[in-house]
Amino acid sequence: TVYRMRYRSLIAGLLIGVVFGSRSSEAQYTADFQTNILSGVTNNWTGDYLVGSNTFADVLLIQSIGVLSNGYGYVGYEEASSNNSVRVSDFRSLWRNVGSLYLGYFGGGNSLVISNRGLVISDNGFVGYNSASSNNSVLVTGNGSLWNNHTNLYVGYSGAGNSLIISSSGTVNSDAAYIGYNADATGNSVLVSDPGSMWKGSSLTSISGLSIGNFGACNSLVISNGGQVLGVGTVGGAASSSNNFVFVTGTNSVWKSNNGNLIIGNSGASNSLVISNGGQVNDGNTYVGGGVSPFHLSSSNNSVVVTGSGSILQMKEELYVGYSGPGNSLVISNGGSVITPNSGLL
Repeated sequence: TVYRMRYRSLIAGLLIGVVFGSRSSEAQYTADFQTNILSGVTNNWTGDYLVGSNTFADVLLIQSIGVLSNGYGYVGYEEASSNNSVRVSDFRSLWRNVGSLYLGYFGGGNSLVISNRGLVISDNGFVGYNSASSNNSVLVTGNGSLWNNHTNLYVGYSGAGNSLIISSSGTVNSDAAYIGYNADATGNSVLVSDPGSMWKGSSLTSISGLSIGNFGACNSLVISNGGQVLGVGTVGGAASSSNNFVFVTGTNSVWKSNNGNLIIGNSGASNSLVISNGGQVNDGNTYVGGGVSPFHLSSSNNSVVVTGSGSILQMKEELYVGYSGPGNSLVISNGGSVITPNSGLL
């Protein structure tokens, strides 16, 4: 049973729908290949807004200072509802979800693009909510383009193969974040690329907790070409979360967690962090294989590689390689650097 809060409309708005011509204004799409356009007007929608309830390839366009405000937002609600898309573009264009936004609730192959200073606001964000909701995608691109989540963001809550791309100075905010939250959430990915592109906390500077493979396996975070991620991180949180990886590459590409812990393989096995070609990772303490107590003997064969001139892993406090699990490793090569005032268990 899905409980969805209903909100009273404050102002009657105008929604223009176009399906190879015009049709009556409505949020619940009634057929495949329908398009709703919100351009230069404001619509305060009563209740939840569904793009593709049980339909295929429906489109919502919010552009040219268009504004849509609603309760919960769903793109691809039912399992058969796939290949639906939302585009939010242009300065002061806004999709405001008072509740959570689900990009792929049951459906797969749905997409959201935020560009050219467009803005999307939600309480929680889910990209691939249920196990059937695979291969959904979000792209946040362009200076001033923003997806602001007041609380958590999940890329692959239970679904597989979902993705988030932040590029060309786009920004995503969330207090906490998960890539591959549940055990069946595998192969999900986030790419933060290009100068000015950033993933950070919504109210504070840093994400309070960023988990790559909370329970899921084979999930990834790539920070490249000057992209930045600000958040305390764990790669491979549970025993089921194996073969997750983070790749930080390129000059000015940074993963920074300030004074927080960075854990590669808290309980999971064969998770990895690679820092190359001038990439940097900065944190308080680094644990490679097992985090803070209790001890996790399942956290085996995790690895960190720091390679290439200018590549740096820097800690404010301590480095532990094999805090509890066996077979964990640290490799420094080709001019890479590891900077720490203290060495822990080696």
